[in-house]
Amino acid sequence: MIDTKALKDKILDLAMRGKLTPQDPNDEPASELLKRIKAEKEKLINQKKIKREKNGSEIFQGDDGLHYEKFADETIKEIEVPYELPEGWAWARISQFAQAKGGKRVPKGMNLQAIKTLYPYLRVTDMKEETILLDKLLYASESIWEKIKGYTINNEDIYLTIAGTIGRAGSVPLELNNSLLTENALKIINYSPMNKSYLIKALNSNVAQNQFNNLFKQVAQPKLSIKSTLSTLIPIPPLAEQIRIVDRLSEGMELVKLIELEQHDLQELSSRLKKLVLDGAMQGTLLPQNSDDEPASILLDKIRAEKQKLFKEGKIKKKDLEEIQPTLDEDNAYYQ
Repeated sequence: MIDTKALKDKILDLAMRGKLTPQDPNDEPASELLKRIKAEKEKLINQKKIKREKNGSEIFQGDDGLHYEKFADETIKEIEVPYELPEGWAWARISQFAQAKGGKRVPKGMNLQAIKTLYPYLRVTDMKEETILLDKLLYASESIWEKIKGYTINNEDIYLTIAGTIGRAGSVPLELNNSLLTENALKIINYSPMNKSYLIKALNSNVAQNQFNNLFKQVAQPKLSIKSTLSTLIPIPPLAEQIRIVDRLSEGMELVKLIELEQHDLQELSSRLKKLVLDGAMQGTLLPQNSDDEPASILLDKIRAEKQKLFKEGKIKKKDLEEIQPTLDEDNAYYQ
């Protein structure tokens, strides 16, 4: 059987290394995209729509081929990147193009409800398959909403689970726009032209997951912080290639789903076949009978004689000699 989870991970890993789609030299390189994002970021800071980081940074590759990080205070340090990227790609920390904000716990003494209200409350258990599952969704009352209404997530944001199941990313369906968000998840606000679907794939890929794992292994109670999340390195392709990657990934994952369905059908067929073979064996239809074989009745007589011998030798008790003997009646059915 094919390990479809490993296959999905491999396809995603190839995408993040630029090996799933060909590079187009006519695409605007990621370095230029990041310059445009930096200019837009300054504009938003001046408009007081976002806050300036205390010591923001940007990553560049030197003439020596090594990667460096330049900080706002003009200091520069060499950094290690997960792997080398194709021409036209660049490494960037999430903080270079997005912000992150946390959710909020339900106030003490107050409870969510299964009865639908205007205020869905999104929990980590609802966050699967890069979306929100609706089957077990819980809702907040108006009194809860009034207390924590400043902690919502909209369908333009990306959720990222930071406790319990760590590092699961996805988006919120339009019908759940402005839902309340659990304290065990962050919303990543992408203020850049970066493709949201690509960013979700990048966060769910091994390159980000390995960084998350390394971070929460260092603490007693694993939980991602806003700071550690924003420091995560993401491979950035040209914007046009981001779209091509998302399209190709969609095609690839659909093929994997077909494999999963085929394997499920094969498992069901295998189970039915095993049952048919076993039933045939027990009914004597699996193999032809040989008239020269010793009948089962003689075999049973031998077993009875052996049991009588063991009883006389004191090795078994009298109750072990009791037998259940079904007999065939006139209605062609067996009775005990």
